[in-house]
Amino acid sequence: MANHPHIVYGSITGFGSEGPLAEHAGTEVIVEAESGLMSVTGLPGGEPVRFGVAMIDIASGLSAMNGILAALIERGRTGRGRRIEVSLFATAISGLGTVIASASAGGGNPRAWGSAHPSIVPYRAFATSDGYVVLGATNDPMYERLLRALDLEDFDQEDWRVNAGRVRDREVLEQMLAARVRELSAEEVMGRLRKHRVLVAPVRTPDEAARGEQARALGLIVDDDGLLVARSPLSTNGTRLLHSAPALGAHTEEVLAELRMIREEAAR
Repeated sequence: MANHPHIVYGSITGFGSEGPLAEHAGTEVIVEAESGLMSVTGLPGGEPVRFGVAMIDIASGLSAMNGILAALIERGRTGRGRRIEVSLFATAISGLGTVIASASAGGGNPRAWGSAHPSIVPYRAFATSDGYVVLGATNDPMYERLLRALDLEDFDQEDWRVNAGRVRDREVLEQMLAARVRELSAEEVMGRLRKHRVLVAPVRTPDEAARGEQARALGLIVDDDGLLVARSPLSTNGTRLLHSAPALGAHTEEVLAELRMIREEAAR
């Protein structure tokens, strides 16, 4: 870059260019383990679990893109480029920011919580009579509405009207909720809670979500001859629809014709 100071150069590595791990290979699952992310993913007391998709890879790519775009804007103002270096490890540590801060502030050693939240109760997946739903009360008024929605006013204990009391008695409260939710179908639970403005969603498979009404309404999925292709989240802003790659040999004639034209022009 010394000879070309206007260049914007971006790179993504496993562990960055400095430090004791700089020369080591770093893939998604390796970084999940090294960063501590894997220790807080999965079920309580269970074995370490990786993300279901390569979220650190994806987030690192987005961070690099943001940095490069910012550098291009800066170059437009100053005429100078910049090197943008993003590592998977940096992305993971940044994503764990609240967990690290909480632990350092005396919040205890972080651990896996399954679908639950360490400091909000109730806020996790529960089994219904025909599937799973995630429900949550992220504030005290919502918890009161949750009780009304599920006809659980008899369990309205004074200590549970504030989140701190619900966190303290997490096991007892969640057992009570689990027993009630199991009596209802997923559709019944969602209908009741949405009517009372309580957070709730069914636990769908990716295929169900891709074929669902919300994905269709936002134009997030393209059916390419039976193959469902997910579009960029920016597609909701009117970005151009990209088609699948051409089949092998699809443009052979066009390429050969172009080469013939180039040869003929060179021969003149």
